[in-house]
Amino acid sequence: MELITIGQIIKAHGLNGEVKVFFDEKQLSRLKKIETLFIRLKDGDVPHLITSLRKAKDNAYFVSFDEIVNRSDADRLIGRDVLADKNMFRKKEIAEGYSFTVDFMLIDKSYGEVGIIQDILQLPANDVAQVFIDEKEVLLPLNDSTVIEINKRKKQVLVQLPDGIINMYLSL
Repeated sequence: MELITIGQIIKAHGLNGEVKVFFDEKQLSRLKKIETLFIRLKDGDVPHLITSLRKAKDNAYFVSFDEIVNRSDADRLIGRDVLADKNMFRKKEIAEGYSFTVDFMLIDKSYGEVGIIQDILQLPANDVAQVFIDEKEVLLPLNDSTVIEINKRKKQVLVQLPDGIINMYLSL
């Protein structure tokens, strides 16, 4: 496996081991599809499973890893390079989109729990999540501007959808 540097840990965030990572702009399109990142330590590159990933701003994200569980663990990682398997960035794999979120709970910041994602439709502009609310099909956009956080452990996708989009479907 060949690793490439895709970012750097710039600070600890909160008390539960979350870190703020600044990513190389060219690598952002694949970031939400990566499950494991490597952190460069003195002894070598150590793999860590991503448990939560949410956008901070610009090219920065708040990242939680499976074995980094407190502030002191996170503080030790400040300034460390973040790496990923180079194969994760091959063009043929980019088409995956958000398809890994099927069966995840979709939660809107304003509306609350929307429902379980039944399918992901891959459209040219962005992926669209298919959810059923009271037996009505609701199609909701998933892209960098709507997705706030994906928590793989809890199988949840937190989004901030355009105002009124859910109610528009429910009033049909």
